Amino acid sequence: MEVSVIGFGGIPIIARPRAEGEKVVRYAYEKGITYFDTARAYGDSEEKIGTALKDVRDKIVLATKVMQRTGEGVARELKQSLRNLQTDQMDIVQLHMVESEGELATVTGLNGALNALKEARPQGKISYI
Repeated sequence: MEVSVIGFGGIPIIARPRAEGEKVVRYAYEKGITYFDTARAYGDSEEKIGTALKDVRDKIVLATKVMQRTGEGVARELKQSLRNLQTDQMDIVQLHMVESEGELATVTGLNGALNALKEARPQGKISYI
């Protein structure tokens, strides 16, 4: 996977009106940024990035994060992120803010988030975890 040296993080566009946020994202792409990182926890960042980049999806790398810890929760969250980002596949999905051994045990457990993400890979929904 090749990405630009500088990536674009979705947090700063949360506070921007939709049209302005989309314009900022598109400007970043036009200046050579090809790595865009967001999360559902970042307000409407996914929607702004998805709209701004839908016509160049094959030229960028999209990363998002999931907060849910169970497989069922992650499946719902991933479905919503794909819809928000207007894509059929995420290049990278990260487990966001796993902050304790207990959370890690849940995430890596039998019905945990990690298993759901692993199941999504052969379905073509995720490239990298």
